[in-house]
Amino acid sequence: MTRHLSHEERREQILQAAEALFIEKGYEAARINDIAERAGLSKGAIYFRYESKRDLFIDCIRHHFEEVQEIALGDGTARTQGLEDLLGVAERFARFVEKSPSSSKFMLVMTEAAVRDEEIRTLLVEHYHRPIVAAIGVALRGDAMPLFSAMKLDEIDPELATLAQLVKSVIDGLSGSYAIGQPIDLNAVIRIGYQAISVLSAVSPRIAASG
Repeated sequence: MTRHLSHEERREQILQAAEALFIEKGYEAARINDIAERAGLSKGAIYFRYESKRDLFIDCIRHHFEEVQEIALGDGTARTQGLEDLLGVAERFARFVEKSPSSSKFMLVMTEAAVRDEEIRTLLVEHYHRPIVAAIGVALRGDAMPLFSAMKLDEIDPELATLAQLVKSVIDGLSGSYAIGQPIDLNAVIRIGYQAISVLSAVSPRIAASG
């Protein structure tokens, strides 16, 4: 007898199928029929939970961010207490991306959709870009805060925020390299990253002091 899936288990089943199809075909080309077939469900079962493909895609984005936060938070108490701690979080995420390249590929799909869709763009900025840049900025400043807290970018010195965005751009670039299948020596990246801490630690206090 087939076990009845809980609401969350059914959601996971649908989202895994949807994310795989969005990666393979892109948001525009993926069809609800294809997603239902991949999930082993009827099209009606998909529409019972989602009004449209767009609603399903947005839930895929939320699910992706839930996964990213779970990895970053570790035991749920992770805090940015400085650059080295933050790099440790980045290392955990990089190891995850290395083992699960679909994560970085879906990030590209989200970014492409965000160019055309304001709601998706806002979701990406508010739940991914700004929290990460704020966490990096606070770490550069040498303060402690829970990851993915309500810290806002305008609470950080503008020049420090610019440096934080530069650091995040490097992270995004590495993720993009994985997405297009370019080999990266992750151990070398991590080693260089830790070496860069001493440089950033020397530069960031001067930036903060000059603000």
